[in-house]
Amino acid sequence: MRATTTMALAAMLACMQACDDEGKELIPYHNPYGQDAQPNDDANLSKEDAGTSDSAIEDTQVTDVDLPDGDEDAGDDDGALPDGDVDAEDGDVDAEDGEVIDPVTPPDYAQVAAASEAGKTYFVWAQEKELKLRIYGLDGEFEGEAQVIDTLEFEPTSVQAVTADGVPWVAVGAEGEQILLYQADYWEDTRLTLPLYGEPKIAKAADKLFVAGKNEDGVLSWMLISANDIQTSLRPIIVDDGGLPFPDDVIGIKSAVIMRKAMDGQCVYLDTDANPLGNFPCLSALGMMVSDGETALLSHDQVATSSQYNADGTVTLLTTMSPLFGADSGGHYFIANPESDNAQSLQRVDGYRVTYGRNIRGEDVWNNHMQLYIATVDTLWTSGGWQGIQPWQNDTRLAICDHCVSAGSQCRETPGEGEAVLLRFDEKGETFLTKMPVFQRCWINASDPYALEIDRTCTPAVEQCDGLDQDCNGEPDNGLCCSNEANENGIDRPFNPGGEVTALAVTDVENGDAYRVAVRVGEHTWPFYVLYFNGEIPMTPFTQLVDKDDPDNSAVEDFVIRDATDLLGVQATGGTTAFVGYDTEGQLSVWWAHRTRKLKNKVKIDCDKLLAFDTTNTHGDQESLLIVCSDKILRYYAEATVEDESYTPGIFANGVDVRWATLTRTATGILSVLIGYKSSAGNWKMATYTYTASSRRFMESTVVYNSLKDLSTEDDFKDPIQMHQIMGRAPVQLREGKNARLRINTPYGYKWQEIVTTPNPSQVRYAVPTYKVVTSGPYEYGGKTGTGFWVTNVKGEGGHYNLWTTEPTFVWDGPEPMWAVNRGRLSASTEAQDVAVYVVPDEEDPDIWHMITRQTTCR
Repeated sequence: MRATTTMALAAMLACMQACDDEGKELIPYHNPYGQDAQPNDDANLSKEDAGTSDSAIEDTQVTDVDLPDGDEDAGDDDGALPDGDVDAEDGDVDAEDGEVIDPVTPPDYAQVAAASEAGKTYFVWAQEKELKLRIYGLDGEFEGEAQVIDTLEFEPTSVQAVTADGVPWVAVGAEGEQILLYQADYWEDTRLTLPLYGEPKIAKAADKLFVAGKNEDGVLSWMLISANDIQTSLRPIIVDDGGLPFPDDVIGIKSAVIMRKAMDGQCVYLDTDANPLGNFPCLSALGMMVSDGETALLSHDQVATSSQYNADGTVTLLTTMSPLFGADSGGHYFIANPESDNAQSLQRVDGYRVTYGRNIRGEDVWNNHMQLYIATVDTLWTSGGWQGIQPWQNDTRLAICDHCVSAGSQCRETPGEGEAVLLRFDEKGETFLTKMPVFQRCWINASDPYALEIDRTCTPAVEQCDGLDQDCNGEPDNGLCCSNEANENGIDRPFNPGGEVTALAVTDVENGDAYRVAVRVGEHTWPFYVLYFNGEIPMTPFTQLVDKDDPDNSAVEDFVIRDATDLLGVQATGGTTAFVGYDTEGQLSVWWAHRTRKLKNKVKIDCDKLLAFDTTNTHGDQESLLIVCSDKILRYYAEATVEDESYTPGIFANGVDVRWATLTRTATGILSVLIGYKSSAGNWKMATYTYTASSRRFMESTVVYNSLKDLSTEDDFKDPIQMHQIMGRAPVQLREGKNARLRINTPYGYKWQEIVTTPNPSQVRYAVPTYKVVTSGPYEYGGKTGTGFWVTNVKGEGGHYNLWTTEPTFVWDGPEPMWAVNRGRLSASTEAQDVAVYVVPDEEDPDIWHMITRQTTCR
């Protein structure tokens, strides 16, 4: 029975290599670049060569299958089944005892890895709790059967492999479990249990192995390991204390290790001693880094925007190769249009990435045919094309590029050749190989195989804010490098407030040449000062003309609020200044001040709950504030002769639960109003209005900002969202007790991306006109404890966002001082100056205090 079955199967498989399920002729291993000669004549079978007709069994495909020991070779197909086995629909039936064997699910893609050394490739995979190994030898075949190298106490969810200093390392882990480490070539004696937990990320770091995981507290940690460590002792782990998220991928390049968080679009740079030196922006997209140990590229998923990919309205993902450094510069090459997610899941091996899909950007006869792609740093390898489904099943879990020899500069005339070796699993969990020729991809009009500008002489490093291009992306400092060197342009002004200062409120002015500052002395007294940016003018008490009962006899006195327990803020409305806060009776109020004009006295604000306020108009008798309450919107005027106004736009008439509001100055006298609320039906929503001071009209927008359209959860609406003065910039959300986050447009739509600074933020504020988020928190340095200030530029110039400011821009010795940021220029065109203002006591004279500003330059 076995001879008959084997011969029939051989004939059937031979037919299927030449025909698809509709009887069409296929030439699966044709040279994809138009040469007349066949790359592998033995692999191209016609119907006549196979000696069979067009009849075939559907969905059966030819592979080069390894025969189990002792089985007869059935012919040129190498297709055979073990003795006594027949294929059954519901399971494999053993002829001796009739036992039905249920199909075994192949391991997940993340549970299979490979590393090569001395011409051998070590395939390692996890099935349930068994860790297995099989060696692909120098003769192009497996060396013996699969071996169980360890039986574990947990089911691994991740298996990683890499060769470092001549050792093929294998790391195994799962969430909450300790990471296990092996040397694949001496696995019997090299099992290590590392003091790291979770799913490992490993890379070659010069002559050592880099392993990233988590410590017992779940904090990102890593360590370096060499082969000698196994005989002596392991090096201590390095625990990140900056709050970095766990990376999606790590690689080694020259003298560094790169950790990358995909959707944050950020990379961390570590030296070969695993010391973190800083971070830089890299492309925000899912994918993995590819490296030959020197140069790095990024294999990532990109959403196609051209109509040829989305003619039916669907979103199409492309596999794209881009430089890791400077990945946003526009240089890239689309290499596939995957048919399934599985095509995106093949792991990286020896610095290359395997995928398969339709060649939608091809320049040859195989355009729009299914092809296999092996992307390396130096070139791209492709197989021939197939008009039907791929010539292998979805049981492929890994692939290596064997004897892939690049033709270098001669690629256009004679492409390099190699062989793709695919590791596959059958229904019984057994491993076998499929092989096919691959050829070097050559572009006709490009000197570089990827048509990318890659400076291979540049060693990537962290930007140093010196006008040079350390990270090798072609853009010195990226416009994101923030520094505060010796505070050369800052201001330090002493003043005598008459007591201990316990609170601070600051506003900018229309001319952009000064701050107006109120400080609290005692319980409810607030003297008012002017701090000029230029010259050596000392802190000036704000003075105004005061009517002394006789209109013709006015006197000048310092302006001091004497009945305010707390100020929520100060706003300059032209020459007038408005103070908003609570009086000693707990009533929400606004106080007005002007140097020469008689204004309204303190006015109680008719407001259920104040959510936001800002300057509306700065001219003459129209100087005013717009105040957003939870039940209405108010416009309060400074002039005694002008009546205040109240508005109830549509949202307030529907009985909704208004949670917060923010105001953004988009032009002189024009405010954009953003309101977050919970509808009567319990749904979280937003409303947008534009208020024009000159016409006193609210215009409701029917379209919410694109970046905020899909917000719907309580987490999205818990804290206010601040828009920029220039539309299109990423919105910022300041979260109480947490770092701020941005709503950034990524290849997969708008996503919240957290700004990583200190893991223990005490305050976070946003200097709107300078696009800087400032975060303060405790910071230890040199055996001392101070206050760190992390400044992050969120302008997003050119699409670059550097959201990981892991080292403070400057440090304040001792406890945190009172501080504020510039609230916003009255004119969007006015160039902003300082980013932060501080009030601190003098170190020697207890009666003297200092008003200090900090300027931060981001290049």
